[in-house]
Amino acid sequence: MKLFKQKMTYISENIKFTGDIEANADVTIDGEVYGTIRSTKHVELGPTSRFEGDIESDSALVCGFVKGSIVTRRSLEVRKPATVHGDLVSALVQVESGVVIQGKIVSSPEEQKGLLAVASDHATDCYETVEE
Repeated sequence: MKLFKQKMTYISENIKFTGDIEANADVTIDGEVYGTIRSTKHVELGPTSRFEGDIESDSALVCGFVKGSIVTRRSLEVRKPATVHGDLVSALVQVESGVVIQGKIVSSPEEQKGLLAVASDHATDCYETVEE
């Protein structure tokens, strides 16, 4: 008997997780995560989430606190009450008015390829910023 039809990873509001997540499914975070997320699907950080590390995914929605870079292949959306201390890299970046961002926003596919390689090289240190 299948309880869930859709494959996903969920970390609820009262959970604190330290480590790396590699998923071939959607990832939703409402709790605290310290590490790296690599997903071939969608990553969502809810308004109660606290994430410190780097994210690589197909797409992402950010509504919580992030300290680290987020690199997506297709789209990246940042909504209130999000606070981001790090770079945002995607083919399409949407930022809602009122969001706090301290970092670079890169939405050029050519620049994205170079930053994907740099982000992969620096994935173990979530506090290091990439400088050109």
